[in-house]
Amino acid sequence: MPIHLIVYASRSLIPPAYAALEISDIVTKSVERNGRLGISGALLYTEDQRFAQALEGDVGSVNDVMASIRRDARHTQIVMLYDGPMQGRYFPDWSLAYQGNAPAIDQAIRSAEYEVALPSTRALSELLGMMVRLVRQP
Repeated sequence: MPIHLIVYASRSLIPPAYAALEISDIVTKSVERNGRLGISGALLYTEDQRFAQALEGDVGSVNDVMASIRRDARHTQIVMLYDGPMQGRYFPDWSLAYQGNAPAIDQAIRSAEYEVALPSTRALSELLGMMVRLVRQP
């Protein structure tokens, strides 16, 4: 079965005082839903109140989850960084890996957002590489 990957970035609308509780709820529900749908991926949240997320799996399931994410009022300014087929999974062991307070990733997200309109995919590759390294840390 082909693997479909979506990577997006967005701005959080969650008040900082409630971020830990809200994100914990997002992760808990997403782990259950993604596991049931055969989706794997990673979610990052930064001190600059940015999200970056990768979702991979069956194209229909990934698109359904992305449609739900687009309706979520806890974030805005969604920028699609990648939406297409892949040879394999980046996060095969994670229905949703989560890493919070990742300030170093802010610049990587900004670079990937800027690069969307360009023919280069270097910044997207760097962002995905950072996501993989962050979620695989003990």
